[in-house]
Amino acid sequence: MVVASWWPRARLGIFVHWTPASVPGWAPPYVPAAELPAAGRRAPLGWTSYAEWYENALRFPGSPVA
Repeated sequence: MVVASWWPRARLGIFVHWTPASVPGWAPPYVPAAELPAAGRRAPLGWTSYAEWYENALRFPGSPVA
């Protein structure tokens, strides 16, 4: 395998691209998932504030992000 001359001397580099667009503009206040049913909230996954689950919460009618 042929590699570039700089490859053996290269070091690990990490590039993180983050902008405010990476975070939802609004999310419900954090409530531990175990307490959501006790708080009378149906469909606990619709109340999660994690950015990864934000799109999923949009699928629940009546969720705070819908």
